[in-house]
Amino acid sequence: MTNSPPKRRSALTPYSESKGRRPAGGTAPGGKRPARGRVFEDFLSLSVLHKGYAQHFSPPDLYAMGLAEDLSPLSSGDILRLWEDYSRSPGRGAVNLYLTVPYCLKRCRYCIFFKKLLSSPRELEEYKDRLAALARFFGPLFGRLEFANLFFGGGTPSIFTARQLSEIFAGPVSGVRVRPGGEKTFECEPLTASRAKLAAARTAGFDRVSLGVQSLNPAVLKLLGRDYQKDGMVSTFLRAARELGFTDINADLLIGLRGETPAKFAAGFAKLLRMLPDTVSIYQFIPPQDYLDLYFGGKQGVFQKNSLSFRRQVYPLLAAAAERAGFESPGAENFLMRDRMAGSVVFKRRGAEIKKHYAMGELGPADAYFTLGWQGDSYIPARAFYQTTPLSADPEKNVFMTVPLSGRKAMVFHVLRRAASYNEVDREEFLSLFGRDPVAVFGRELAELSRAGLVRTDRAKIVFAKTDMKTRFLASMIFVGERRLVARVNEWLEERGLALRFGRLSYSASLKYSAPGLSLRLSPARGSARSPAFEALARKVFERSSSAPGGLGGRVEAFEKLMKYAVEAHDKAA
Repeated sequence: MTNSPPKRRSALTPYSESKGRRPAGGTAPGGKRPARGRVFEDFLSLSVLHKGYAQHFSPPDLYAMGLAEDLSPLSSGDILRLWEDYSRSPGRGAVNLYLTVPYCLKRCRYCIFFKKLLSSPRELEEYKDRLAALARFFGPLFGRLEFANLFFGGGTPSIFTARQLSEIFAGPVSGVRVRPGGEKTFECEPLTASRAKLAAARTAGFDRVSLGVQSLNPAVLKLLGRDYQKDGMVSTFLRAARELGFTDINADLLIGLRGETPAKFAAGFAKLLRMLPDTVSIYQFIPPQDYLDLYFGGKQGVFQKNSLSFRRQVYPLLAAAAERAGFESPGAENFLMRDRMAGSVVFKRRGAEIKKHYAMGELGPADAYFTLGWQGDSYIPARAFYQTTPLSADPEKNVFMTVPLSGRKAMVFHVLRRAASYNEVDREEFLSLFGRDPVAVFGRELAELSRAGLVRTDRAKIVFAKTDMKTRFLASMIFVGERRLVARVNEWLEERGLALRFGRLSYSASLKYSAPGLSLRLSPARGSARSPAFEALARKVFERSSSAPGGLGGRVEAFEKLMKYAVEAHDKAA
């Protein structure tokens, strides 16, 4: 038995799980279409299977996953020519450089981002060499560009040894020019950080360091699989960063994790302030589906309600602790947004000169970002959005999965990106970029969003009414189209199809998604007879898997596992 479906399919036999009960997609029998919100939840669940990690959904994810537009493979030379053309364009915006490593020594439980666990030291050495080779390929371009900011993130950049970091800083980073006033940020985590690594970064000119602390509560750290982290690691790191001359020292915390109480979170926050960072950035925890299933009945809305209640209780405690420690608090309006927090909220040491650090969500409308490394997203305004595949030893053989952006496609990307970052689109800004008023370009889409109460338009701006992930997704679907999204999801499921042997028979089995939910597709392989017994077995397995937890993604996985087990059990019995 193999996992690859035959190339040809015939005599498809559809079988829907909507037979006699509420189907997995959320529609009651009778053919009524589900709310679009159900499609959002299905999409998130199925995308985990396709990508291997969850999505903190923002509209550009529709592009990175090939949902909004088809992705085309471009070569390193193709990408270089696009950047060279952009570098010569008049009135272009700032360019930010993101250096990324996908590896982590450990994977934090409930992490929703792309990560690779390191299998051997050799793997990291190879990645360093390939990153350096790719940087050399783009070296002539880097020599002509002046970057606004440089960010070295991941993954875990501090997973490299001090020697490897010095080689990266002497290679890929050495030819990079960051404009006066720009920032060079080095990201670390407590388990892999060391004074020697910090010294290598500081010697290379990095002036900002960010430490992913996440929590100082032992119960929460255990939940995250970070019980190795001790307070002493954090305080030693922050003290070393200060002694080495970093001018902006940040520590990150996550809010909304199980096991936290307002009093405990505030106590951990106050303890962190006593370690004297320049800023503490608090991020809203984004729960994956298994976390929601375990603690909130699988419902994002219940989690959001609990999160808002928690933030309302804890904010005055944090503000009081900040005042006592000599820190300035962010506005309550950003901390207490109903659907989410406004990205990160930053508590700043009073008197510290903090520059606005680089964040993709805070780029200007004409700004670009260049990501060097595996799985990084890059954006060349009005030209392309692309994602890097695993790095090749030969930089000229690297492949970049690309969405060409011009005309209306570039306009749609701009609207979705600005809606995700700022919850609004400036009409004058759009006009200066594209020469047209967005209200005229997107009249049909804005009318539909307006009828749904999701958008309002005035003379200056298009303002989106809500900020939560689901609403952003639903608004994006108006521009992209639900039909296209469903078709692409079915391509994912088709790729996962099973080729099964049942005695002397050969079958292919796959699942199909439509708004009412999942259906089963069975097809005898070419030259194989049909088997009513096998089809009955497959339908029974399909019915059993329909009650599996984890949303539609969990049901797909359950069907695949149960189907393989059933066929293997039959073969052994025979």
